[in-house]
Formats: sequence, structure tokens, C-alpha cells
Amino acid sequence: MVRVLHGLDAVRIRQAPPELFRDLVRLWRDRADIDVPLEVVFGELLAGWEKVRFPIGRNPLARLMARIGEFPPEAAAYEGEETRQLVAICRALQEEAGKGPFYLSCRVAADALGLDRMDVHRRLRVLQADGLLCVVEKGTATRATRYRYLGNQ
Repeated sequence: MVRVLHGLDAVRIRQAPPELFRDLVRLWRDRADIDVPLEVVFGELLAGWEKVRFPIGRNPLARLMARIGEFPPEAAAYEGEETRQLVAICRALQEEAGKGPFYLSCRVAADALGLDRMDVHRRLRVLQADGLLCVVEKGTATRATRYRYLGNQ
């Protein structure tokens, strides 16, 4: 629900104090027929409000892909244009993350590249096998896998 609210009007909603949404949360809870006190449901909204990085419906890689210029030299080893784009995305994400790992969801990457999620998963496995990527922390159902890009070493 928090990501949906953030996506309604990116500027005004994010700047609004979440307390303004108490009545909306009450309405949502009542329509969803959830037997949980309002303060618990509203507390979840408050806890998640500052954690939203990307509103629902917005691909977090779109901004990054618009900035990618030339592919890194190591991308030339791959035949598929989408694989070369994936290499460039991984490098750009690593640059943004600095020395730490970066996260990448197969679903988000698939949306950005116009591919199937499993196709992205397989391509990421190839990049790992080729030594361009290593998994730092395997993802879960709610958290994307954390990677480190090794291609520019």
C-alpha cells in the first residue's frame, strides 16, 4: 500500500506526512475485511513510509539505463544485446554501490530489458560462471539477491 501511495503523485505524496493517510488506511482495512486494530495497520504504513525507494509501477533501472553510454569492454564477449545491457547495468549498479554489494531483482531487470524473468536469471548465472559477478547474499521471496561486479578488476 505504501508503494502505491508513493506512486500516485511522486512529488506531493512523498512530501506529505503519512499521518494524513490514517482515514485511507482505515477504509482499506475495512474493505479488505482485516481483523487487525487500525493502529497496527497504520503503524505498518508509518514503518514502511521512509523505506520506499521506488513507487509501484516505476522501474528503478529505467533511470540507470538512460545514463548508460558505451558497454563495458567485457560485454563484448556476449552475443545477445540484452546480455550486454545486463553487463552494463551490473557495472553501473556497482558504481552506484561503491565498494558494497548491489541488489538486482530478476523481475525488475526483466521488465527493464523486455525479457522473461527466468531468461534474466539464466543470463545472470552465465555472468557468474564467467567471473563477472559473484553472489554476496542470495535473495529471498521479499529481498533481491546482492551481487558484486568483478568485471573491471
